[in-house]
Order: sequence, then C-alpha cells, then structure tokens
Amino acid sequence: MCQINARWFSDSIAMSVTFDDTKSLIDLLENLAYVQAGYAMNGIFLRGAVTVGLHCHSDYIDYGPALTEAVHLEKTFAGAATRIVLSPGLQQDVRAFGTKRLPIVEDLSDHAYFLNFLGALDRVARTALRSQIEMNYGDAQKSGNTRVLEKLAWLASYFNWCARPSKPLEYALDRGFRQLPWSRGVI
Repeated sequence: MCQINARWFSDSIAMSVTFDDTKSLIDLLENLAYVQAGYAMNGIFLRGAVTVGLHCHSDYIDYGPALTEAVHLEKTFAGAATRIVLSPGLQQDVRAFGTKRLPIVEDLSDHAYFLNFLGALDRVARTALRSQIEMNYGDAQKSGNTRVLEKLAWLASYFNWCARPSKPLEYALDRGFRQLPWSRGVI
C-alpha cells in the first residue's frame, strides 16, 4: 500500500506519493478514484490532473515541475468536465508497467484520459449520485450559472455512459467514452 500525502488550500487539493512499482501506481490511481467518488457523493465534483515527476510536498509548501504540469493539464484538458486527467508521462509509465485493467477512461470528444471514478461506485451509490447530480443541476439552472451547467452536462454524459441507467439524464451532452484495456498496452 502506498502512502498518499494530501494537503488542501483554497479550492485545491495537492496529493503526492512516491512509487517505484506497479502495485503502488495502481493503488494510487484506485485510491484517487475513490477520493473523487467520495467527494462527488457529497456534491463536490473534482477535476484536476495526475502527473509523474519531481515534487516537494511538506507541511508548509508544495512546488515542483510535477505540480506545475498538473496545474497546466487541469487548465488545458479538464475544461468543462469534472474529471482528473492523466499526464502523457503517466500514460507512458502505465503502458511500460503493463498493468492490469485500471480505472481509466478515454473521452472520445478530445481523447483525454481520466480516472473512472464512477467505476468505484456500486449501484446504490450511483443512484444516490444521480440524485446529487440532478439536485446540483436544478440549483445551477435556478441561478443561471452556465459554467456549472456545462460541467454538469458533461458529468451527466459520463454518468449515462458508465451507469447505463434505464432513464438517462436528459441534459447529457452527446459524448462518447471508452474504458481503456491497459493490459494490452493501448494508449
């Protein structure tokens, strides 16, 4: 099991971990998917990026090229989506490790790879999450917040794809996704 260091500041969470084997990398990505799922269950839809590289994480400061890259990737690729994208370097590491199926999905609209946090939820939790999404969407509609409505429309698309509900969320975008078969080296 890897030790994850985390710190919150403003509206950001910085998490770091040292890994040197396949199991630690898998643990990190799976744990991060569970963290994202936990926040989503409480109506907080995280977005960000996971990178590999030098990073200083202490009680007082976070800095380094990996954090800079994560911020750049989040701004460039997260966009109007509530997803945590993987850096190109991390994608190469995953391919090199030849790992088992990981919680990674590709957004076919922009080919961004992101953590499949909905895959961490069982059927009951997905039903509760659907209610949370619908409540947030209603609140955003009342307030007229178009940026939040865009993010929730993306989330509805991802939810419909992953959960395959009998009654899809109506405001979902026309987006495609696919689970990546990492064990065969597909990137």
